Amino acid sequence: IILDKVINGAIRVYPNPVDSYFDLHFKNIETGNHQVSLIAADGRVIWNSLIFIRSGETRRIVRPLEAGPGTYMLTIRNVASGERKVSTLSFR
Repeated sequence: IILDKVINGAIRVYPNPVDSYFDLHFKNIETGNHQVSLIAADGRVIWNSLIFIRSGETRRIVRPLEAGPGTYMLTIRNVASGERKVSTLSFR
């Protein structure tokens, strides 16, 4: 069981596996608009949001109703630079 996941030292995702919510802590990330998406194993976008992020912030994401048990990809893309960070999340 992975309880905590760090993406390239910049983003911490926890808890993992997810029950009703997960937190994103942005440590070393460029301030600005980021597209945050949750993608199912079959490629469907389950949840998508444009979020203004500052380094040091933590955001709580409520589990989308469409996210049943399984493994998902979480992508966080800087809108200005196009830089993308990807992590896997397990939902119970």
